[in-house]
Amino acid sequence: MSAITESVAKPNPPTNPPAATNEAGAQRFLPVHIDSLDPQVLDMDLWLRHEGQPTPALYRGAGLEVRGDELERLKEQKIEYLYIPAHQHAIYRKALTRRLDRVYADASKGKEERARIIRGNCQKMIEDVLLLPGQQEPVETISEISRTFQEWVSRDEKQFGYLLDMSSHDFYTSTHMVNVGVGCGLLVRALRPNDEAMFALAVQGGLLHDIGKRDIPPEILNKAGKLDPEEWETLRKHPAIGHAELAAFPTMPAAVLEMARDHHERLDGKGYPNGVFADQIGFLARVCAVGDVFDAITATRPYRGPTHPRDALRMMTDGVGTQFDREIFEAWRGLVERLIEEDASRTGEVVEGKVIKSLDEVTPQSPPGLTAAPATSDIGASAKIASLDNRRKFTRFIFQALAQARFVEQTRPHPVAKGQPFEVRIVDVSRGGVAAEAEWPFARGELLHLTIPAAGGRTLSRYARVVRTRSGRHGHWIMGLCFVDPPKT
Repeated sequence: MSAITESVAKPNPPTNPPAATNEAGAQRFLPVHIDSLDPQVLDMDLWLRHEGQPTPALYRGAGLEVRGDELERLKEQKIEYLYIPAHQHAIYRKALTRRLDRVYADASKGKEERARIIRGNCQKMIEDVLLLPGQQEPVETISEISRTFQEWVSRDEKQFGYLLDMSSHDFYTSTHMVNVGVGCGLLVRALRPNDEAMFALAVQGGLLHDIGKRDIPPEILNKAGKLDPEEWETLRKHPAIGHAELAAFPTMPAAVLEMARDHHERLDGKGYPNGVFADQIGFLARVCAVGDVFDAITATRPYRGPTHPRDALRMMTDGVGTQFDREIFEAWRGLVERLIEEDASRTGEVVEGKVIKSLDEVTPQSPPGLTAAPATSDIGASAKIASLDNRRKFTRFIFQALAQARFVEQTRPHPVAKGQPFEVRIVDVSRGGVAAEAEWPFARGELLHLTIPAAGGRTLSRYARVVRTRSGRHGHWIMGLCFVDPPKT
């Protein structure tokens, strides 16, 4: 069986123990990520666990100020988490909600930046749930943010739509759960626009739907090819495991439980874990099934780059009526098309800009200079890479050279920071862009500045956006880059 619809385990999980008690065991503490705290006068106590100490010590009490430079120093010391007493967690949740609400309404930041900050905080909320099995407080945080999402979408639906990351994200479990939660909310909003309670349930269920993956080994979640029978059996259990964990919370809504249990069920009865048929699958579980598979296809994997949303929709069409509810899928298709029309740059679609006027600008030089040749299928491996698709309108030519690059815009972290120079290998060139090889995948829509070697010892300076990413040979990645006009300053 293929692992194509399953999310990958996030590397390097936090090393801090997820919870702690004092020496007498009378007080329970819960971790809060430093990035979720603002410089502020505290309404709660913050505790710090020193290395080698089993219990935390009071760092700053309620009523005192914690400054930004203090938080930065803690991060420089590789401290990711502070602790709060469990009985004060509700205070923390309210403070976090207020913080994110300010971000959502901050018109001084672009829509993409606001969405990135909010998604990052939501991912940490989900990581807390995964780190703290059976703990009520992190699950309640998810419930509260779901209700906050309902307020946000009513206030500004277009801004809320930016919380759905359609093509530039990695497929870690927490990232996937955030995307599915947002997608389920948007889909219910399209299908039942006046049902605010169902919207909040859809978000909550989407944010929690994969909680049962907590203990699945990373080598299973990260596997590129088919799973063997034992691995597949392990994977098939995660919906039932997640359902059982959430069912232990007395106030957990039935619809959220169904989404966790049934998001891999199919209308034709060929799904899992129970193989139920159409009329036995709840409405929100059907919604979750569409959002879950769409995000699985569009996201970057360890073994391939992202897939364009329209390509993902085409791939899913074959499952309409057997895997996916037709009405729900058509609503999702319309929703995705609307989001693309509102802002095509979110999917990596770009407007072409400055091109190479003549390929004489990059003519061959003396060895070890450059070589150029028509990119046909009989001239070697580089040409085969270049001819994988025909979406460029200009003829491609082999062009082996190292180019200097720097990111002008980034949508996710990379081994190099924005503005920091690094090298990429150009493997083919056309008048409108290049294919570049690197050791890690770039995200669709990111903007780079390239300095390309040219004839006569000169260089060409071009801005280029990432339009495609695919896995290459020897663990490298091949990116299609389209030349665009310089950004406005």
